[in-house]
Amino acid sequence: MRTRKGIHSLKTLFVLGTIISLILIQTANAGIVVTGVTTNPCDGKRFMGFEEPLWKDKDPIASTIPGLQFTTTDGWDWVIGDFATGLYNGKFPPRGRYTSDGTKWAWLGSGQSQGRIDFTYGTAAYFSLLTSTESGLILEALDENNNVLDSATAAPNPRTGWLTRLTVNVSSPQISYIKVHDTGNFFLVDDICTDAPAGPSQVTGPAIIDYSPQSPVYDITWATRTFNITVNQSVDITWYLNGTEVQYDAAVTDSTYTVAASAGSWNITAVATNVNGTAMQVWDWIVTEPVYAPTITAYSPLSPAYDISGAARTFTVTVNQSVTVRWFINGTQVGYDDGIMESAYTNTNAEAGSWNVTAVATNINGTAMQVWDWMVTEPPTGPAIIDYSPPSPVNDTAGTIRVFNITVNQSVTVRWLINGTQVGYDEGVTESQYVNANAEIGSWNVTAVATNANGTAMQAWNWIVTEPIYGPSITSHSPASPAYDISGADRTFTITINQTVNVIWYLNDMQAYSQEGVTESTYTNTNAPTGSWNVTAVATNINGTAMQVWDWIVTEPIYAPAITVYSPESPAYDISGAARTFSVTINQTANVVWYLDGNQVLAEEGVTDSAYTNNNAIAGSWNVTAVATNANGTAMQTWDWIVTEPVYGPSITAHSPESPAYDISGATRTFSVTVNQTVNIVWYLNGIQVYMDEGVTDSAYTNTNAAAGSWNVTAIATNANGTAMQAWDWFVTEPVYAPAIIAYSPASPAYDISGAARMFNITINQTVNVTWYLNGTQVYSQEGVTESTYTNTSAARGIWAINAVATNINGTVSNNWIWNVSTHSQQGKINATIVIKPECLNLASKGKLTAFITLPEGYNVTNINLSTVVLEGAHAVKGVVSGKNGGTLIVKFNRQDLINISTGNAVVLTVTGKVLYEGAWVDFEGSDTIRVMEHGGCNDCATEDGHGECDGHGGCKDDDKCDGHDGCKEKDKCDNQNGCKDDEDSKSKDHSKDEQNPDKNMKDKKAKNNKSFNK
Repeated sequence: MRTRKGIHSLKTLFVLGTIISLILIQTANAGIVVTGVTTNPCDGKRFMGFEEPLWKDKDPIASTIPGLQFTTTDGWDWVIGDFATGLYNGKFPPRGRYTSDGTKWAWLGSGQSQGRIDFTYGTAAYFSLLTSTESGLILEALDENNNVLDSATAAPNPRTGWLTRLTVNVSSPQISYIKVHDTGNFFLVDDICTDAPAGPSQVTGPAIIDYSPQSPVYDITWATRTFNITVNQSVDITWYLNGTEVQYDAAVTDSTYTVAASAGSWNITAVATNVNGTAMQVWDWIVTEPVYAPTITAYSPLSPAYDISGAARTFTVTVNQSVTVRWFINGTQVGYDDGIMESAYTNTNAEAGSWNVTAVATNINGTAMQVWDWMVTEPPTGPAIIDYSPPSPVNDTAGTIRVFNITVNQSVTVRWLINGTQVGYDEGVTESQYVNANAEIGSWNVTAVATNANGTAMQAWNWIVTEPIYGPSITSHSPASPAYDISGADRTFTITINQTVNVIWYLNDMQAYSQEGVTESTYTNTNAPTGSWNVTAVATNINGTAMQVWDWIVTEPIYAPAITVYSPESPAYDISGAARTFSVTINQTANVVWYLDGNQVLAEEGVTDSAYTNNNAIAGSWNVTAVATNANGTAMQTWDWIVTEPVYGPSITAHSPESPAYDISGATRTFSVTVNQTVNIVWYLNGIQVYMDEGVTDSAYTNTNAAAGSWNVTAIATNANGTAMQAWDWFVTEPVYAPAIIAYSPASPAYDISGAARMFNITINQTVNVTWYLNGTQVYSQEGVTESTYTNTSAARGIWAINAVATNINGTVSNNWIWNVSTHSQQGKINATIVIKPECLNLASKGKLTAFITLPEGYNVTNINLSTVVLEGAHAVKGVVSGKNGGTLIVKFNRQDLINISTGNAVVLTVTGKVLYEGAWVDFEGSDTIRVMEHGGCNDCATEDGHGECDGHGGCKDDDKCDGHDGCKEKDKCDNQNGCKDDEDSKSKDHSKDEQNPDKNMKDKKAKNNKSFNK
């Protein structure tokens, strides 16, 4: 009889010793596992729940969800389950072991082993689901060639009220279908999310999916550089260097361009084109001259250098780069300069001898060296400078004429040098002078070297030339002198000075007013008496004094006012929009009224100067009049003002965004301009035309998929009047992602004995701060790391939760471990009792092989880790517990997975695995002897007791165990009386017709399995 194992008949394969009430997040085979959740947020992907009102319990799903097809490995449909019917082992709480988001969920139906979900409208890059599982669940993503691209595994989570979120994710849409499976169909799934298309895909243009190198690219001149792109479609690719085509590749998906260039800034562009559209990649390529070692470009004196003992000698070098210079005499360091381009070493008391003077200039680029032979001799009768002028140091200001003199006790040749460069020469003299007629600012070394056959004498001066200190100067003043007023008038005198000064004002030599620490000063006399006055402003500081004097003539007002000065000349010409100022100066204080074409536009009272400014000239012919009036009469000035329209080129009056603009890759960005005239507008991206508008005043260019890099966006507006341009710097960067844990150790759960030291470690893909917690209490932290380790050196007995939380400005990620510490150490390997069926194995056949595992007293087979059970290289694919008190574990293996099996009548097959005992994993091992045939039929495989591998007609049938009376029962194990063995949940002979009725089958099993998912 055939055994059906489904959610209805779920049995406990694993017992969770402790349910940790923490949300655990970890990576399994690169897939993402999130435990302790109740909903699936989908992260912007398409969501598919199972709460649709039209769906009823046991309804097949098949292809009812657009883009997805649900099948099982046996070709059956997935079905809907509903906790609201009360027929299932949930919802937890209050009933049963399982839970879901809502009441409806999906499962494989009775008797299935693996579920499959195909993407019918195209491949996906992302898939996630929620699961409630008794025995753990594996989610696998596969491509069209059945290669596993990613997988994630959920641990058992019954009786928690939680769901586990499993996610598989790859870099590009490659997933063709999904497989979902466990060890015995003890799971349900809910809340599916995916980016698989829900309808037929549309034809899209080509896209550059990979390129190298990153932009900008830096090289030195004539270095060879290779640029590469990979495109998702077959395209023709054209390469451009600064807009000039340099290479063409037809019908390719990859293209490479290799070039070497001279120094400069280059634009490399690859344009990929086919009937679907165009894609482009642009690089900024910066080529610079190579870095060379430093070079000494100048030095003094020449080598060899000759001096007499006691002389002072200065050696100098000039280097073409900033360096550190060390000075050596005969190999001993005597001087040091750091970060300079010029250096000097002076020996102030030369000793007789032959000396080696070396200057070594060093930086990261290399080393340069200058060497002098320095011959110093005793001056037995050599010349001596017996007089000189001026004394040293010498201080002058720029532009000064300076004379240097020496007198020598012998006839000599005199050479004059400034900073080591010869500037003068006298031969056969005892007196010599050097005249510098225009001193330049700086610190100078002036040297007179007197030489004859007897030797050399030298006089050196330090000559410091600085800017001259000037006294203050009055840079402007008002009014002009003489100033005229009538008695009783107000008069203001002002000065502006080029330095901060104290100012004293005098009226006929009598101090009238003062100000301190100013650069502008004003004195006002509010009641001018008749007479001739002298007004003086004296400005003084430590640099000197400046003075301004006015003759101020105050008369009785006998005459009508007169306009003494006016501007501009009439007629005046301007263009529309210009600003124009008209001004008058009157010889008396008057009230001035201004008129524009007879309309008053300005009035000023009690002034001798008045101005009217029109800030926005309108085209036309205008009359401007200033009328000055006081008690003595009236004066008037009139202008003809001709304003014409200008001919202007176009102007960009508005634009957006501001430059520079910043985006992340893949973003959509719109650039726009508004122009004051109708124009044609051409848009360029890094010098390549990308768009054009004609006859417009507004234009916009939108880039819908920004690529990372530094871009120049330019809009050029043109018409018959001229051209206007707006340019943007556009910086596109990769988006910032939260940190991710890319490796961790050990695997969870971890097992130790009390007192042991255990190290936990994580590796993160970004620099983070890491905090470690033990059962929620902080125990350790590290800052600014990409790897962090926490070691517990004295493990105490118990089950501990270890949590590592990694945080930076981009986000937070954590990894969690369950740490099981027991008081028992690892025991030796225990012996298990193994029974292998069938007793005769045909290596030429396919199917399953069964091992019955019984452990010694005190060990419970429910604590066996099924993933560790191995039969001669074949790993367990399914397991079920039979009998009370953990009596027997029945494990299935694929025959084709067996490794190196010999043939014969007595072949020993060994089963190994691990069982949890008092908190520690213990190895077990056991063997059974069977008959193994290379080929053969039923008679060949028959055993002495009449039990063999046969179907109902005498032929072998895979993995079927038959009795001797009724043939095979569809892979079900039967006893010799044609009934079900008590260690199998099989479909009985009487119910063989209910293969499609899982409810009826479950009712048959309900009496035996009180832990089933059925109520």
